[in-house]
Amino acid sequence: MPGRAIAWMIAFLVLQAAEPAPAGDVFIRKGEGGAGLDAWVELGDSRQLTLGLVGCRIKRNTRDLQLILSVSNATEVSPDLKKLVSVVDGATQELDVCVNGICEGREFRTAESPWGDVLVRNVTIDRKQKEMRAIRIVVPGETTRYEYRGDLDQVLTRICRR
Repeated sequence: MPGRAIAWMIAFLVLQAAEPAPAGDVFIRKGEGGAGLDAWVELGDSRQLTLGLVGCRIKRNTRDLQLILSVSNATEVSPDLKKLVSVVDGATQELDVCVNGICEGREFRTAESPWGDVLVRNVTIDRKQKEMRAIRIVVPGETTRYEYRGDLDQVLTRICRR
């Protein structure tokens, strides 16, 4: 009997190891002007592209927030990310945003910010939406997959305010 329990534990550990590991980290920071909390999610292992979940407010059955894409100020960023920041302030750029593997084209606008040039998009998320376990930004001509796998619902629950 103990041998069977050990076999089950090994099988469980192998299955856990086979799942994709979360890419990047989540950083929770005080919001701009000290209002609430914002989350910054590193997309991919390169730590060159960060997705901000900023200014989240709960309104009835929705969460309203801004998605902010920020490319690292490091001199060595991938060529596909250079395309994101080499556009004129106020211009728009179409990018696919995938949540749980379902992708939709979204128009982002470029803006200047205290942390550099960014792409911004206002979004509304239905609070009854299926659990969010992965978010991916599809960068045109990408050579790296820019995504985060983790409990985004927990992040939003922590930062959203009424």
